[in-house]
Amino acid sequence: MRKIYFHCEDELMYFCELLFQKEKKIHLHWENQSRHKNELTILQHVPDDSIKACMIQLFMQFRFHRMMKEIIQDTFHYDKDEEVEAIMYWTDWVITANIHHERLYKHHETFQKFLRPLFSRYIFDRTYIHFDEMCLFSRQEVKRKMTQIVGYAIDEWKEEERYQHFIHAIRVYIQSRPSKIDEIHILHEDTFQFFTYRGEKIVQEQIEHHLEKEPLYLFGIDTLEYDVTPVITFLPKQIYVYTDDLADTKVTALRNIFEEKVTPLQKKYFPFRVKEN
Repeated sequence: MRKIYFHCEDELMYFCELLFQKEKKIHLHWENQSRHKNELTILQHVPDDSIKACMIQLFMQFRFHRMMKEIIQDTFHYDKDEEVEAIMYWTDWVITANIHHERLYKHHETFQKFLRPLFSRYIFDRTYIHFDEMCLFSRQEVKRKMTQIVGYAIDEWKEEERYQHFIHAIRVYIQSRPSKIDEIHILHEDTFQFFTYRGEKIVQEQIEHHLEKEPLYLFGIDTLEYDVTPVITFLPKQIYVYTDDLADTKVTALRNIFEEKVTPLQKKYFPFRVKEN
């Protein structure tokens, strides 16, 4: 028999739901001892691993974002609502997408797995478990790790803001310039290959000739990074990109900048013959 205590009734109810999902058949007794103390008695043996897994999910549901917001405001000193919300979004993204996990966790693959040994040390061989006490017991190590995660999230957020400013500046620039050609065809291999509407390949010398006439250095454009510089220099009215990977960063940048001018098509529909080098 084990007794688990919860300050919040909602946390107790959620824990019970999680436990029922894991154990299917289980006998519990719940007693509301006072306004701030709810006692849950587990009347049969439940493995520590099941209790630990439920506690981790409970923490993620009720305590994780509270601690995240505290770190954003108190440690990193962001207090504007829109900034806090943006950083919380990116922190969730860093965790769910498992970004930077090699630098964050070492021997652990995810944040939830990082929590396991911390909660295990508290739960092991205890008859009486206090959820608040367990969170306090693990708080220092959890907060240290979450501070690292929030730091990476802020870096990702700032990088995205810089990218969006870059995209906006390019859009403003191309809107003020006349189109030089009606259409361009782009074959997406390891890099972009550019073709005229007749199927003639646009070679590097042509691109460099046009680049000399455009002040793209003002935007800090790196041809190798974005691979959209030739399209910006020619400013076509219509862009056909033939790709089997719409999620590729070069394709995404092209679509973000030129929006409705871009028509994506599968590579099998590329209309021209490519000469082998």
